[in-house]
Amino acid sequence: MFAALAPALLAAGQTPALPVPSNQAREGDFTALQIAFDDPERFDSEWRTDTPGANISTTHTGVRNRPIFAAVIFSNCTADAAGRCEVTADIVVTDPAGKIYAEHKGAEIWRAPAPQRDRLALGAARLGLRIEPGELLGGYRVRFTLHDRVAKRDLVTEDVLTIAEAPETW
Repeated sequence: MFAALAPALLAAGQTPALPVPSNQAREGDFTALQIAFDDPERFDSEWRTDTPGANISTTHTGVRNRPIFAAVIFSNCTADAAGRCEVTADIVVTDPAGKIYAEHKGAEIWRAPAPQRDRLALGAARLGLRIEPGELLGGYRVRFTLHDRVAKRDLVTEDVLTIAEAPETW
């Protein structure tokens, strides 16, 4: 279908848009949500707050020379016979030009007793992204491919973090 539409779009001077990423994924009861934040201490403090409706500060925008972080929250990994889950992730960051900026294989998300059923768990791996002088500004796609090693099932989340120039200080 796309191949049939491509000539018409190109003839009209338009380029096909990239698919809109989804920061959420689900297969059966195994779910994941990719989040981004720029203040890890604040995030950790908010995450540890064990009250209904707690607020978590997230963002999709960052500035040059200041790190922005991405992580995944998941639920319902499959436990092995000993009651432990093993979830890893392959993380790929693509720069605004579409080139691979960073790649991490087998990042540990969870290797411990299974979290309580239907309860959100914060994955251990965090990606820190810091764009330095001379590097492209714009949208960086961050893709987590989660692997539930016990159930042999995968989830993919993807989000875009937009990096701008840092404001001038007086």
